[in-house]
Amino acid sequence: MDLGSLELKQFPNEASLSAVTKQILSGLNYLHNRNIVHLDIKPANLLLNSQGRVKIADFGTSQILDYKSVETCKLSSATEEYMSPERIQDLLLPKAHAYAGDIWSLGLTIWELYVGEYPLGERLRGNLRAVNKAISEWESRSPVMLMPDTTSPELRNFIGGCLEIDPEKRLTVRDLLGHPFISRCPLI
Repeated sequence: MDLGSLELKQFPNEASLSAVTKQILSGLNYLHNRNIVHLDIKPANLLLNSQGRVKIADFGTSQILDYKSVETCKLSSATEEYMSPERIQDLLLPKAHAYAGDIWSLGLTIWELYVGEYPLGERLRGNLRAVNKAISEWESRSPVMLMPDTTSPELRNFIGGCLEIDPEKRLTVRDLLGHPFISRCPLI
């Protein structure tokens, strides 16, 4: 992956962002279909090569979920500013919410890759309490509302589906792979 991570990279062109996002979703789909949650999706853990291929990296916090055992999943800590609200509040979750946590992190990541900065503000990086407070105030300050005016309705809806506060209502990988923002992407 000769171009390194997606950290500090920006994709202001929605077609390019859609192609990148589709590859990330394909990787997450592969993992989730095998009962694996990554638990630390963020730009620094996504690698790019000069042919435009994107790969998910750093599986240090990932877990294989065993559905034959306990109904909850003990989640290890990860990069706090990309953790979903349910992970911030409780590190022992229903297993289904672990997958939803990957989707939350994906939404923040795609927003960041499009806009060029962390959606909740750089000052919140590394401050879990401030991240949790910012998320609780989303009714008045949703990151989707803070996107550039030129953002397409499809991209806004895609990110909004990823950043749904309630993990039960958050879109799944399968939902997102069929989303209009992704379906307009040329085959890769």
